[in-house]
Amino acid sequence: MKAAIPLIFTAVLLSGLLLLTPAYAQPSEPHPANAMWIEPSTISNDMSIGTRFNVTVWINLTSNPTGVCGGWQFKMYYNSTYLNATRAGYTGGTPYAPGTTPGRSEFFNNVSTIPLTPYFGPDYVQVGESWGGIGDMRHVPGYGSLAWVEFEVIDSPDGTIEVQLDISSGHHPPTSDTYALDGDGNEIQLNAVDSTVIIPEFPNAILLFLLICCSTIAILTTKRKQKH
Repeated sequence: MKAAIPLIFTAVLLSGLLLLTPAYAQPSEPHPANAMWIEPSTISNDMSIGTRFNVTVWINLTSNPTGVCGGWQFKMYYNSTYLNATRAGYTGGTPYAPGTTPGRSEFFNNVSTIPLTPYFGPDYVQVGESWGGIGDMRHVPGYGSLAWVEFEVIDSPDGTIEVQLDISSGHHPPTSDTYALDGDGNEIQLNAVDSTVIIPEFPNAILLFLLICCSTIAILTTKRKQKH
């Protein structure tokens, strides 16, 4: 029995350490380093007008001469005829990356950071994050999620179309809008990977049905007012 006590104590200690260890999220579509990419790579569920959906930007970096990453940014272009970017934020903190710190990316979870407010342009959203100047920068190699962006479908096409959520156009070293920086502030060469949103035509039959419903409601409302 005495011999079993140390084993029991060790098991309890290991269980406690596992509970305290952050449960970082895992990419569902991992890319080899060096890469920054959008997940999911294809969005094709219910894409009717008013539908909202989220995408997440990830990064995977191998080692560089400085051994660290000092900051990152992406500029995500989209087709503003059919989509509108409504919100964006870092992935740190529940529910995006349980066990990580809110207000920063999962990738920079244990790093002092300078958070930047997402910027929404007419057809793009820009999100970035920088080392805060205290303690170590983010050591690499390593991977993690950076930020999420919420979109709303605002129009339907005359037939099914594919539109891009585009971060690759912004990667053009040495003056990129989509980038990761090493410890000296130099851009790290990246493979920036876009995502595709498939938006179907809104069927005429559905439009006719909605028109009939609206007309019926209007007629019934008018009759009720006349009775009173």
